[in-house]
Amino acid sequence: MDCLVNVLGTLEMESLFWDIPFVRKSCQCPQEALIYVANECPALKYLALPSDLMYHQGFTISSLICKWKKLEMLRLKDSYNLEATLTQVSLHCKNFVGLDFTPANIGEDGASVVAIGEHEASAIVTLLPNIKHLVLRCAFLKREFLVMILQGCKELVHLDVRDCIGFKADNGIWSLLLILGHSCTRVQESL
Repeated sequence: MDCLVNVLGTLEMESLFWDIPFVRKSCQCPQEALIYVANECPALKYLALPSDLMYHQGFTISSLICKWKKLEMLRLKDSYNLEATLTQVSLHCKNFVGLDFTPANIGEDGASVVAIGEHEASAIVTLLPNIKHLVLRCAFLKREFLVMILQGCKELVHLDVRDCIGFKADNGIWSLLLILGHSCTRVQESL
């Protein structure tokens, strides 16, 4: 990280303003920064990770989760390597209550979509059965996998399935929650 600071410190204001958006972002700085945060912030409660970091360094992230024993909420912009990450969360983060899959660029053309298929839904149900907050906004999620999650995560109090692709958001979600005897009191959906 010091290397990048030294480079940026030598640039003039005009270069900083116009040229920095074109700097290649695949350097090791994000990994070093994440390791630094893991070592220096063991009491971290909320962690939001960009999709490119998950995709390129997913194994590093899952290996660092054990350092954040007080982690309560994790925001991911991708489901890449989800099972390994959630395995570490379930083993080490006993206060964990929420998972958020809100994608990058929401509301903009070309917004990314997080795919929640059978494998991802199964990982959520198996590894986080007591999760209380689940945000699947703008996800590609078939109704059968939503049902799997609702059947397996009975402690949900907040579920956000706004703007999902793959099922018709209707009052059927509320009916399903009632049939399952769910404690979920807040469901956000697009009607």
